[in-house]
Amino acid sequence: MTGRRPVICGLGMTDLGKVYGPTAAQFAADAVRLAAGDAGLALGDIDGLLVSSGVSHGVHLDLQLDLGLHDLALLSEMQAYGSTAGAMVQVASMAVQSGMASTVACVWADAPLQQGQSTAAAYGAAARAPTGWRGLSAAAGIVSANHRYAMAARRHMERFGTTSDQLGAIAVAQRDWAVLNPRAQLRTPITIEDYHASRWIAEPFHLLDCCLVSNGGIAVIVTSADRAAGLRQPPVYVRGWAQAHPGHSGRRFDDFGLVSGAATAGPAALRMAGVELADIDVVELYDCYTYTVLVTLEDY
Repeated sequence: MTGRRPVICGLGMTDLGKVYGPTAAQFAADAVRLAAGDAGLALGDIDGLLVSSGVSHGVHLDLQLDLGLHDLALLSEMQAYGSTAGAMVQVASMAVQSGMASTVACVWADAPLQQGQSTAAAYGAAARAPTGWRGLSAAAGIVSANHRYAMAARRHMERFGTTSDQLGAIAVAQRDWAVLNPRAQLRTPITIEDYHASRWIAEPFHLLDCCLVSNGGIAVIVTSADRAAGLRQPPVYVRGWAQAHPGHSGRRFDDFGLVSGAATAGPAALRMAGVELADIDVVELYDCYTYTVLVTLEDY
């Protein structure tokens, strides 16, 4: 079993951001090719493929045919919203660990941005004609993820005294890291004054509290430690994982806005990896909103 320890052996990233022309499926295929090349693998070495796309739903199982992959041992389309990337690596790791597959490509790609249209237009279809419970909330003006996350953030502020300055500090820190990344969409440093001056999206969120919408694709290759030993890149071991999906209803008396699934998944992943919080010196958190960074950091 030691030789089957899952590792990430390759990474492929297309250009990201306001990149027009390629479809989501084309971004996905390019990302897998780049990841295989990064690892020093041929496409034919891949025997597992996990695919996902965002709002455009443009990546499907027929990516296997686009890439010319034959006789796959694992093929699936996954969707877990913002946790999809982590869940894909988990499933790939379990497949490698069990022997179900030996070399699994995980790819996420999307192309919702259209030249000449606003970023908001990418989510327009999802906001139209809601029915049922969504229809009731839409009547109150809650029609997008921005509004729902804003409600969660406001509850956190009301309960714990969280301030806009604290959210702004996260936005400034995020941009500081982006400045160091040549593939980042925005690389101009910002100040807390810039944060407060950015327009409101849904209070308490300013523009700089919210993530960017991007076109592009990213893929990783997961294989076993034994298989990675002769490959091009040093292996990145996948030592621990866990999932937790609280299923907040948004109704009275639940923990909506106050506690995330990280409170359960974090300790479980640490136990699996055999490490403690004191051993961790790098943390990378999902940052769809500054509030998301704050609440999951607290919970971990």
